[in-house]
Amino acid sequence: SCWWLRPLHGLILAHITGNARVFADDTPLPTLERGLGRTMDGRLWAYAVDDRACGGTGPPAVAYLYAPDRKGIRPAAHLASFRGVLQVDGYAGFKALERSRNDGSVVLA
Repeated sequence: SCWWLRPLHGLILAHITGNARVFADDTPLPTLERGLGRTMDGRLWAYAVDDRACGGTGPPAVAYLYAPDRKGIRPAAHLASFRGVLQVDGYAGFKALERSRNDGSVVLA
């Protein structure tokens, strides 16, 4: 029944990626491997916006997306429409996202 929430999730993610500053991070998420009875490390990617500390008036928001791995193509796909400053840790996949744009549309902080 969670599919009922997909439109809302899409709107939240669109709100986040429409901002000039976005925070991004990932964390391991033990996930049961179908048919094997053991877990593997999937990833839960978090994308957030909250500009209240610098006088922003937009609502804060966070969106979570699951991926089975930590490949750099994941944030690139999740943030395909984003243009602005991306506040991240030192994960190389984010650097690949910045380089792939080649036009300065994504700047890492």
